[in-house]
Amino acid sequence: MNNTGQYGGTSGIDINAPEAWDITTGCNNIRIAVLDDGVEDHDDLDGRVLNGYTHLDSLGLGRPASVCMEVLPSVYQRVGHGMACTGIMAASHNNIGIAGIAPNSLIYPINIFHGGETIGNIVTSMNRAWDPSHGNADIISNSWGFTTTSTPTGGDALIDEITDARTLGRVRGGISYGCVVVFASGNYNPYSGCSGCFNGVAFPANVTGVVTVGAIDNTGAIHDYSSRGAEMDLVAPSGGRSSSNLSGCIIPDGNVRTIDRPGNNGYSTGDYFDGFNGTSAAAPQVSGVASLILAVNPNLTESQVRTILQQTATDMGTSGFDNTYGYGRLNAQAALIAAIGGPISGPTIICSTGNFTLSGTPAGSVSWSSSNSSILTINSSTGAASRVGSAQGQVTITVTINAGCGNVQLTQIVWVGNPNLTKKIDGVPAGTTPVFPGNLYNLTAETQSPSTSFNYNDYTGSGDMVIDIYSPNSANTQMYVHSTSTYGSRHVRVTATNTCGSYYEDFVFYIPAFFKAVYPNPAKEYLVLEFYDLSNGVGLPDAIELINEKSIKKELVLSAEDLLKDSKNLNGNKYRLDITKFERGIWYLQATKKGHETEVIRLLFE
Repeated sequence: MNNTGQYGGTSGIDINAPEAWDITTGCNNIRIAVLDDGVEDHDDLDGRVLNGYTHLDSLGLGRPASVCMEVLPSVYQRVGHGMACTGIMAASHNNIGIAGIAPNSLIYPINIFHGGETIGNIVTSMNRAWDPSHGNADIISNSWGFTTTSTPTGGDALIDEITDARTLGRVRGGISYGCVVVFASGNYNPYSGCSGCFNGVAFPANVTGVVTVGAIDNTGAIHDYSSRGAEMDLVAPSGGRSSSNLSGCIIPDGNVRTIDRPGNNGYSTGDYFDGFNGTSAAAPQVSGVASLILAVNPNLTESQVRTILQQTATDMGTSGFDNTYGYGRLNAQAALIAAIGGPISGPTIICSTGNFTLSGTPAGSVSWSSSNSSILTINSSTGAASRVGSAQGQVTITVTINAGCGNVQLTQIVWVGNPNLTKKIDGVPAGTTPVFPGNLYNLTAETQSPSTSFNYNDYTGSGDMVIDIYSPNSANTQMYVHSTSTYGSRHVRVTATNTCGSYYEDFVFYIPAFFKAVYPNPAKEYLVLEFYDLSNGVGLPDAIELINEKSIKKELVLSAEDLLKDSKNLNGNKYRLDITKFERGIWYLQATKKGHETEVIRLLFE
């Protein structure tokens, strides 16, 4: 959900869930039907698991029926799949365990893996999911499928039931908006070591109108196991496809963290599980985002939700739709913005006036506001904005939309007026800055104004300081101080220009005296001579002398070579000088260098 590069991932390869949560975390009236091996109560589901449906057990209520089930002769699989999928979709944001995508959603569990179900039983279970008198679901999430692309015997009835769910389901206020039906594409794409794999999307993920979801890794590459084909819609991150064994039962062995059945009954001996994987972990992410979409705009039809998911996906693979990634990677934030009616359309720079609107149809009534009305005012009803006098600065435009779950907000940052400027030298804020001959300095001009051009101009200074400026029309440039430079100063003007006009500031440079500081003064036992820069000896005089005021006699002559070799007393740019042997009284510290002015500092030895 939020890939920052952890565990070898590529930063940004995620679904933008935290960004979506800045808009909404959903409503407690959106119902997700989970067709799987059962969902039961959990601390991280916070009482949101409804009484569901188990076709082969009228009292089962969609809860898990056993700890292990026989999926093939003498092959047993641990029960916990439905819980793992549900945690990804809907775990609470309560600072325990994990955070699900839509943490306020209601879960209507349907157990289709009680044991011995026929396709007819699954058809009935699908009906219970969408039927307004039973599950009345908004979304039907399916992380299961058949091991074939073909329609099995009896599969036509399942196709019809899925179509009914999409067209007749989600009855709200007497209107059928249609259920959003999500399916995992399957884990059967031929890969090394896979027996029974095949090309194409598994049935019923290949049924027209369902939202079909494949799996990518945390670098953005499609997982080798992820089934793919012309029916693909989206991909979402998941773990690698492998399995291990727990007490004789098969469990996933990936790296997706989610909830588990409480206690010892699930994939682990605790309440959480770190090894979920497959397209099974990808599909619930889409179901969760669909829940958030309907929370902000409950009047969207099934077709509109599916279109929003497709059109806001982050394109991957070849440009546009392809059979591997479908329309691209699920993008929760972009989907919500589109569902609300956004994004905001309007200028990013305002010189005098500007107009802001929503790009789509708003989900409800709208109101506009400005974060700083002393710079920019905005009409709350129309979105018409006006600059206040000659005010300049960054302002946040906010549109508040009265949507399904209450008010939601979208924002856009705009710049008003001429650009501002912040100057840095070698990454440090610039002032009146000392520089040294023979060195290269990095100059940076920063502004909050977008679409700004820059120009550096060496426009004034003493002739003793000679510089070159490289890339003068870039925000980041370099200045070289020639080794022939002596004492002197130089102004370098940087001008920033946007559509409203220009603004300039000056970098001020000078070649300093030798000493940055000499202390203590008065002194008793030692002096610290602090230089500006000794990294290459440029800032060091040829000779340092101590002269007694009474005798006008040079009592100490210290050469640059002597000082640099004295590792005992030299520390960085500071040199410690023992003065205990010198007479008490007034002294003069004199520094000389050919081509430079002599620097003299008056001292008192107590």
